[in-house]
Amino acid sequence: MPDDQTGCERTKTGRRGCPGIQFGVVIIELALANIVYKFDLALPNGAKIEDLDMSETYGIVLHKKSSLLVNLSARL
Repeated sequence: MPDDQTGCERTKTGRRGCPGIQFGVVIIELALANIVYKFDLALPNGAKIEDLDMSETYGIVLHKKSSLLVNLSARL
């Protein structure tokens, strides 16, 4: 193995890619689906969808400038 490769570069894609990445993606999708299924999500203080700030900050990973706040109530 060449010395100029870091650990991250060795496990990107291809035959020697990370074997658990697909499993991790599925687990995250299931967790999010369970939250959406088991709870009613509502904007706080009677806010409307039009009031949301959807602007983003740029970098290696895209982040929202302001956090998304929601009220959760359990479905019966």
